[in-house]
Amino acid sequence: MENKDALQAYIDSKIPKELQESHSRDVGFIKGGWVAAMRYLAGEIGTSETAGRHGGRLPWQSQSLRVASGKLSRSTRLSKEELIDFEHRVRELWEAGKLPYLVHLCGGNEDQLIKIFSEGHRPGDWVFSGHRSHYHYLLAGGDEERLLDLIKRGSSMFVFDKSVNFLTSSVLAGTCGIAAGVAWEIKHGAGSREQGGSDDPKLPASGSRLPHVWCFLGDGAEDEGHFYEAVCFVQGNNLPCTFVVEDNNRSVETSKEARGRYQVPWPSCVHRYHYEPTYPHAGSGCKHHIVFDETIRHS
Repeated sequence: MENKDALQAYIDSKIPKELQESHSRDVGFIKGGWVAAMRYLAGEIGTSETAGRHGGRLPWQSQSLRVASGKLSRSTRLSKEELIDFEHRVRELWEAGKLPYLVHLCGGNEDQLIKIFSEGHRPGDWVFSGHRSHYHYLLAGGDEERLLDLIKRGSSMFVFDKSVNFLTSSVLAGTCGIAAGVAWEIKHGAGSREQGGSDDPKLPASGSRLPHVWCFLGDGAEDEGHFYEAVCFVQGNNLPCTFVVEDNNRSVETSKEARGRYQVPWPSCVHRYHYEPTYPHAGSGCKHHIVFDETIRHS
């Protein structure tokens, strides 16, 4: 009881009462995870029972909740260092010949993505990505080991997970129209009507927040007509969708200047950030000859 009282006192010191009431489910998750962890450490319950209450994970392995500056928000599961470490694991497998498939490594944009996901993304949102999707999936709440297993099976460009509303396409700008359609359904479909609907897709009549759609693409995909059409549709219909252009000044390895690119002044549904990529378009850029493990090809 003393520990529970101490936990409540800590929560009271960090989160205003009105926020505790409006985010009661999240506060309950904090309390439940803490209590289960203490019972596990005390030997009162086993690992399987504890994990069963938290989506198959122990409380300290699950997507956590962060309390900062008087605000209650879900934190990204992985830190910058953990994201980099994950890609290092994938790079090592590639360079050791354990991935006889094309792989596109992430790197150089950890800070920008952590900011986007921690400040904007919420559980229930939809995330669309492309061929370079590892960071997006992990920050959306995806499972590290599941992702690594997909990569080992040649599905680095084909990551799908309904549990976190995550979809990818290796087709250049292939998800833009799909993202726009999902955003339309969110605003006008059954889910929106049940919540009361609103002219503002982010603020339905009930006061709760409708799911938001996040569509990530590179500046190469920005050249495509599919992107232009989707942007016009989203902006024109005031849909809950943000297109995030991850500008690393290359389409494969061709710069915007070499492509003769004119910078279109996109509307407010398009967000852009610039970064210097750590890796080339595909592979790791290593200088040694890679010999792929033949047993993996036939497994």
